[in-house]
Amino acid sequence: MGKPPAITEVMRLRGAFEGSDRLASGVHLPADVAAEIRWEFHLMYGFDPGAELMTIFGLEVLSTDAPAIRFEE
Repeated sequence: MGKPPAITEVMRLRGAFEGSDRLASGVHLPADVAAEIRWEFHLMYGFDPGAELMTIFGLEVLSTDAPAIRFEE
């Protein structure tokens, strides 16, 4: 079985973060994850949102060069 789509993984991690009575308002993404999400958005919506992702389903993208996926309240 292949790895899940990047958007699905970010949303899964968001759920785990918010499961401990916190609310994620922003996310820091590694460059490879940001690139995968751009491609997934292209496949879903038919256009590339550009190098500077602004939001992912209500989460503000705070950076696209983080060492790991990290959420902020």
